[in-house]
Amino acid sequence: FFILPGDIEWNDCQFPKDGWKYWKKHLALFDQKFKHDLPVSRQKKRTENIAWLENEILFVGLSLVGGRVHDQTEWAAFLKDAADWVEKSFSCREEFKAAVIFAHAFPSQSRHGAFAKRFIDASRKLNRPILYIHGDGHTWRKDSPFADAPKVIRVQLTQGGKENLLLVTVK
Repeated sequence: FFILPGDIEWNDCQFPKDGWKYWKKHLALFDQKFKHDLPVSRQKKRTENIAWLENEILFVGLSLVGGRVHDQTEWAAFLKDAADWVEKSFSCREEFKAAVIFAHAFPSQSRHGAFAKRFIDASRKLNRPILYIHGDGHTWRKDSPFADAPKVIRVQLTQGGKENLLLVTVK
Protein backbone atom coordinates (compact mmCIF):
# COMPACT_ATOMS: atom_id res chain seq x y z
CA PHE A 1 0.00 0.00 0.00
CA PHE A 2 1.58 3.26 -1.16
CA ILE A 3 0.44 6.82 -0.58
CA LEU A 4 1.53 9.60 -2.90
CA PRO A 5 1.11 13.31 -2.14
CA GLY A 6 -1.86 15.17 -3.58
CA ASP A 7 -2.64 18.87 -3.62
CA ILE A 8 -5.14 18.73 -0.76
CA GLU A 9 -2.64 17.03 1.55
CA TRP A 10 -0.19 19.90 1.38
CA ASN A 11 -0.05 22.14 -1.68
CA ASP A 12 -3.52 23.69 -1.31
CA CYS A 13 -3.42 23.91 2.50
CA GLN A 14 -3.64 27.30 4.15
CA PHE A 15 -0.15 26.62 5.50
CA PRO A 16 1.54 24.41 2.86
CA LYS A 17 4.82 23.98 4.73
CA ASP A 18 2.91 22.56 7.72
CA GLY A 19 0.88 20.32 5.41
CA TRP A 20 4.07 18.96 3.86
CA LYS A 21 5.62 18.42 7.31
CA TYR A 22 2.58 16.40 8.41
CA TRP A 23 2.53 14.45 5.14
CA LYS A 24 6.20 13.50 5.61
CA LYS A 25 5.64 12.58 9.26
CA HIS A 26 2.49 10.46 8.86
CA LEU A 27 2.24 9.26 5.24
CA ALA A 28 5.71 9.15 3.71
CA LEU A 29 7.24 5.67 3.56
CA PHE A 30 3.82 4.25 4.47
CA ASP A 31 4.56 0.96 2.71
CA GLN A 32 7.37 0.32 5.21
CA LYS A 33 4.79 -0.12 7.97
CA PHE A 34 3.85 -3.46 6.34
CA LYS A 35 5.85 -6.47 5.31
CA HIS A 36 6.07 -6.89 1.54
CA ASP A 37 8.48 -8.34 -0.99
CA LEU A 38 8.40 -5.56 -3.59
CA PRO A 39 11.90 -4.36 -4.54
CA VAL A 40 11.01 -0.68 -4.13
CA SER A 41 13.56 1.95 -5.14
CA ARG A 42 13.24 5.51 -3.90
CA GLN A 43 14.66 8.73 -5.18
CA LYS A 44 17.19 9.94 -2.60
CA LYS A 45 16.09 13.56 -2.79
CA ARG A 46 12.33 12.80 -2.74
CA THR A 47 11.63 9.46 -1.11
CA GLU A 48 7.97 9.71 -2.15
CA ASN A 49 9.10 9.09 -5.76
CA ILE A 50 9.19 5.30 -6.01
CA ALA A 51 9.69 2.53 -8.55
CA TRP A 52 9.77 -1.23 -8.72
CA LEU A 53 9.74 -3.97 -11.28
CA GLU A 54 7.23 -6.79 -11.05
CA ASN A 55 6.51 -9.43 -13.74
CA GLU A 56 8.32 -7.37 -16.40
CA ILE A 57 6.16 -4.30 -15.63
CA LEU A 58 7.79 -1.14 -14.31
CA PHE A 59 5.72 0.73 -11.71
CA VAL A 60 6.62 4.36 -11.01
CA GLY A 61 5.00 6.58 -8.38
CA LEU A 62 5.54 10.33 -8.63
CA SER A 63 5.17 13.35 -6.42
CA LEU A 64 3.34 15.41 -9.04
CA VAL A 65 0.40 17.46 -7.84
CA GLY A 66 -2.10 19.92 -9.20
CA GLY A 67 -3.42 22.83 -7.23
CA ARG A 68 -1.92 26.22 -6.68
CA VAL A 69 1.70 27.24 -7.02
CA HIS A 70 2.56 28.94 -3.74
CA ASP A 71 6.33 28.88 -4.19
CA GLN A 72 7.65 28.91 -7.77
CA THR A 73 11.15 27.75 -6.77
CA GLU A 74 9.80 24.81 -4.79
CA TRP A 75 7.36 23.93 -7.61
CA ALA A 76 10.18 23.92 -10.18
CA ALA A 77 12.28 21.68 -7.90
CA PHE A 78 9.44 19.14 -7.53
CA LEU A 79 8.92 19.08 -11.31
CA LYS A 80 12.63 18.63 -12.00
CA ASP A 81 12.93 15.82 -9.46
CA ALA A 82 9.88 14.02 -10.88
CA ALA A 83 11.27 14.27 -14.43
CA ASP A 84 14.70 13.07 -13.27
CA TRP A 85 13.03 10.08 -11.57
CA VAL A 86 11.02 9.10 -14.66
CA GLU A 87 14.08 9.31 -16.90
CA LYS A 88 16.20 7.32 -14.45
CA SER A 89 13.48 4.70 -13.99
CA PHE A 90 13.03 4.29 -17.74
CA SER A 91 16.77 4.09 -18.46
CA CYS A 92 17.86 1.80 -15.61
CA ARG A 93 15.41 -0.99 -16.22
CA GLU A 94 15.96 -2.46 -19.68
CA GLU A 95 14.08 -5.66 -18.88
CA PHE A 96 10.54 -4.26 -18.57
CA LYS A 97 7.91 -4.57 -21.30
CA ALA A 98 5.49 -1.85 -20.16
CA ALA A 99 5.19 0.80 -17.46
CA VAL A 100 2.48 1.99 -15.09
CA ILE A 101 2.92 5.53 -13.81
CA PHE A 102 0.77 6.82 -10.98
CA ALA A 103 0.57 10.32 -9.55
CA HIS A 104 -1.96 12.80 -8.29
CA ALA A 105 -1.89 15.04 -11.36
CA PHE A 106 -1.71 14.69 -15.11
CA PRO A 107 1.39 16.32 -16.62
CA SER A 108 -0.21 19.25 -18.42
CA GLN A 109 1.86 21.66 -20.49
CA SER A 110 0.32 24.66 -18.74
CA ARG A 111 0.90 23.52 -15.11
CA HIS A 112 3.86 21.17 -15.42
CA GLY A 113 5.61 22.47 -18.54
CA ALA A 114 9.19 21.30 -17.97
CA PHE A 115 8.09 17.96 -16.53
CA ALA A 116 5.50 17.39 -19.27
CA LYS A 117 8.05 17.95 -22.03
CA ARG A 118 10.62 15.62 -20.45
CA PHE A 119 7.95 12.99 -19.75
CA ILE A 120 6.70 13.04 -23.34
CA ASP A 121 10.26 12.86 -24.70
CA ALA A 122 11.20 9.95 -22.39
CA SER A 123 7.96 8.11 -23.23
CA ARG A 124 8.50 8.51 -26.96
CA LYS A 125 12.09 7.24 -26.70
CA LEU A 126 11.03 4.32 -24.53
CA ASN A 127 8.56 3.21 -27.21
CA ARG A 128 6.74 0.81 -24.88
CA PRO A 129 3.16 0.88 -23.59
CA ILE A 130 2.70 3.25 -20.64
CA LEU A 131 -0.41 3.50 -18.49
CA TYR A 132 -0.58 6.84 -16.64
CA ILE A 133 -3.12 6.72 -13.78
CA HIS A 134 -4.03 9.87 -11.87
CA GLY A 135 -6.81 11.75 -10.10
CA ASP A 136 -7.02 15.54 -9.86
CA GLY A 137 -9.25 16.02 -12.92
CA HIS A 138 -12.26 14.75 -10.90
CA THR A 139 -14.00 13.07 -13.87
CA TRP A 140 -13.49 9.67 -15.50
CA ARG A 141 -11.34 9.77 -18.63
CA LYS A 142 -9.45 7.20 -20.68
CA ASP A 143 -7.52 8.49 -23.67
CA SER A 144 -4.18 8.84 -25.44
CA PRO A 145 -3.38 12.47 -24.62
CA PHE A 146 -0.01 12.92 -26.35
CA ALA A 147 0.24 12.94 -30.15
CA ASP A 148 4.04 12.74 -29.78
CA ALA A 149 3.85 9.71 -27.46
CA PRO A 150 0.98 7.55 -28.76
CA LYS A 151 1.83 4.57 -26.54
CA VAL A 152 0.84 6.55 -23.41
CA ILE A 153 -2.69 5.79 -22.24
CA ARG A 154 -4.14 7.98 -19.54
CA VAL A 155 -6.75 6.91 -17.00
CA GLN A 156 -8.09 9.77 -14.92
CA LEU A 157 -10.15 8.73 -11.94
CA THR A 158 -13.32 10.41 -10.76
CA GLN A 159 -13.20 12.49 -7.59
CA GLY A 160 -12.59 10.28 -4.55
CA GLY A 161 -15.50 8.31 -3.15
CA LYS A 162 -17.76 8.67 -6.19
CA GLU A 163 -17.01 5.31 -7.79
CA ASN A 164 -16.04 1.82 -6.78
CA LEU A 165 -12.44 0.71 -6.52
CA LEU A 166 -10.72 0.26 -9.85
CA LEU A 167 -8.84 -2.98 -10.50
CA VAL A 168 -6.20 -2.66 -13.18
CA THR A 169 -4.63 -5.76 -14.69
CA VAL A 170 -1.52 -5.29 -16.79
CA LYS A 171 -0.58 -8.10 -19.18
